[in-house]
Amino acid sequence: MHPGRRGHVLSVNFIEFKPGHEYKLDIPVQFYGIEDCKGTKEGGIFLFGEENISCTWTGDHNIPRDIQVDLVNLERGQSVRLDELGELPEGLALNGRIAKSNPVLCHIGKTGGETGNHTPPWELVEDNEWKLKMQVCRI
Repeated sequence: MHPGRRGHVLSVNFIEFKPGHEYKLDIPVQFYGIEDCKGTKEGGIFLFGEENISCTWTGDHNIPRDIQVDLVNLERGQSVRLDELGELPEGLALNGRIAKSNPVLCHIGKTGGETGNHTPPWELVEDNEWKLKMQVCRI
């Protein structure tokens, strides 16, 4: 997928995975709950750090489509680090270097505005589809 254009496919690669073999791959990070996030409702800015997580897959089942990060309870000034994800799907393990560095996956940045005196950073485009009105910043 094109990183800047949702739904725009750049290329497709088909790979045969055999059970029991070890494969190194990048799993995308999917953030959800941005529309209900305490921090953005209070005027905070959503900043993302890692888009993909380097993993090793040895499972016998389907490769996870993504790793989901719930933002609902995140407040302004708080971050989500890799070690806060909890248990990964069966067969999936973090590659050593990324596990040791424990990177920030996302952060709700503080802004100069006062709590409650802001415009929400998202808008409803269609039923259950939200679109950020602001530009999401990379940290």
